[in-house]
Amino acid sequence: MFDTISIGSATLDIFLKSSQFQIVDNLNSNPTASKLPSAETVVAGLCLPYGSKVNVDDFAMQSGGGATNTAVALARLGFRSAAIAEMGYDLPAEVILNELAKEGVNTSLMVQEANEQTAVSALLVSDEGGRSIVTSRGASRMLTIEDIDLNQLQAHWIHISSLGNIPLLTKIAQHCKQQRIRFSWNPGGAEIQAMADGVLHLHEIYPTLLCVNEEEAQAIAGAGYNLEAAASIVVITNGREGGRYYENNHWANYEVQPVKVVQETGAGDAFLSGMVAAYLHDRLTPEAIEWGKAQSASVIQHMGAKTGLKSNLP
Repeated sequence: MFDTISIGSATLDIFLKSSQFQIVDNLNSNPTASKLPSAETVVAGLCLPYGSKVNVDDFAMQSGGGATNTAVALARLGFRSAAIAEMGYDLPAEVILNELAKEGVNTSLMVQEANEQTAVSALLVSDEGGRSIVTSRGASRMLTIEDIDLNQLQAHWIHISSLGNIPLLTKIAQHCKQQRIRFSWNPGGAEIQAMADGVLHLHEIYPTLLCVNEEEAQAIAGAGYNLEAAASIVVITNGREGGRYYENNHWANYEVQPVKVVQETGAGDAFLSGMVAAYLHDRLTPEAIEWGKAQSASVIQHMGAKTGLKSNLP
């Protein structure tokens, strides 16, 4: 049996940070903005001159995605950690598997398909730490019920990040409840859209811990759901503004200490993994929040979503 199993995506992330990336305050004023998929919601842009060659000040390449980020975080903290995600048989997959093995993450449950491409993301990071992401999701959105043997999902805790597959999500949630396995869930855009469309009903999942950011919380509420009835513990993060959590019919706020931000990717996964680690050590939620804050603060001070992950908390 594993201590933790992380289920979600695996990507090869390439971080490029440059002081030459320009932040445009109002991208909607640009005529080309109308060509963007969500131009009506875009208020700023990370830009570089078309046809130019831009120097990079800092660079990192490592595995990414919710499954690998949380699995590595928990492995560094000493847990018997496994990851489940779908990839191809290609160079990015080799890099990801090699890195996970070096970190002590069990990869026996990872899924590979010969006719698929492993997900790859390029993250353009500004001088102040914000980023824009260009991604090819590839195999990371192709995990299905047929790919996972539920009998192998035996752990003290299971974490589910965005899967993009509603039947798979509900099946894993049902398995956790039947087997009395504590589990956390960090839904993504596909799951929130499914809620809005009535394809996914929030009460069907009801995890031990639901962790979303402020924007995701507003989207879930906008779909007609009451977050207070969404999980045993609900945490809403809001970046540098701190956040709040709901437990035992009570909301409480928390603050974060300012740190120098190198890049922001992986902060959410780090925060959640810190909380899970605390719960596995039988800590209460206020202390779990502190563990999450410490892990997240360390990550955003380094290039890459895993570089700053701690090996001990708090």
